[in-house]
Amino acid sequence: MKKAFTLVEMIVAMAVSAIIVSATYASYELVANQYKRIVDIAELHSSGRSIMQMIEREVRMAGFEYRDANGTVTYGGISSPLAIKDSGNKCCDEVTLIYDDVEDVVNAQGEVTSSSVERIKIRFWTEAYSSNKGDRFRLYKQKIILGRNNALLSIPIVSNKEVMADYIEDFQISNIITASSLFTANNGSYIRSYDPVFNQWGLQTMQRTKSGGRLEVYSLAYGDGMLYAANDGGYIRSYDPVKDQWDLQITHQTKTGARLGVSALATKTKRTGEESLVNINLTLRTKNEYGKNKQFKKKDYFDGNFKIDKTDKYKRDTFSTTVLVRNLIL
Repeated sequence: MKKAFTLVEMIVAMAVSAIIVSATYASYELVANQYKRIVDIAELHSSGRSIMQMIEREVRMAGFEYRDANGTVTYGGISSPLAIKDSGNKCCDEVTLIYDDVEDVVNAQGEVTSSSVERIKIRFWTEAYSSNKGDRFRLYKQKIILGRNNALLSIPIVSNKEVMADYIEDFQISNIITASSLFTANNGSYIRSYDPVFNQWGLQTMQRTKSGGRLEVYSLAYGDGMLYAANDGGYIRSYDPVKDQWDLQITHQTKTGARLGVSALATKTKRTGEESLVNINLTLRTKNEYGKNKQFKKKDYFDGNFKIDKTDKYKRDTFSTTVLVRNLIL
């Protein structure tokens, strides 16, 4: 007589097998999720470093003017090699660069036989994008050929925009020259900024006394990154457009203490070489959410007027660098 498994034995065996399979799957899922998280964070850091290197290279070339064998600037001078569009207190800034791009033709012996030079304009900017991975920004790059064959083109050649990176949360770029704008004021104490390069109005602030009352503005001056406002009551105040903060308040007085109205201001400036230092700040996040909600705040020591303060499950990191644009100090 042949022996066989009883129904009870079969049920017990199936139950034990189910427990083992469930435990194995749970372990696999845990390891798979951890691996996915590690890869996602690694991609965030490698992507951030790669993007910064590409932007640094383009920014460093801004203003380069090619000279031929006779020392002649082939396409003439560049009037606006670096133009920055400030986003204000939001993401993200935009930058446009112009320089001469040289392509050398090298023979088998490694000798340069000829060179072709194009004057190009490079633009970096972001656009909002949404998907099942959440809301964020994408970074784009576009190349425009302004000159070719030793002559400026009457109709520039515009290439298609390229997606440089995804999951951008902030992109800030600034230097001393292009961070400033045109400021206007009226006797209602309102002060506004205007970007003449991009034909765009920006900041609007109001000058007030320490007690909260309005101070009429009759003159403005800009220097060392600070805006100075004055009125006929003798008050002079300083304002930081980046931090959106009023600071110094003094009164213009005679030796006897009488107030003197201020109808004009001027600031003394000089080139120090710092105008060629460009600060680049980039914040990225992961594709997916992990773990528990966690607060992320962009540190004060990073440049940029967009202060990120979010609480969610995404992992983020900020990349920051300063580039010396040698062509801006020649």
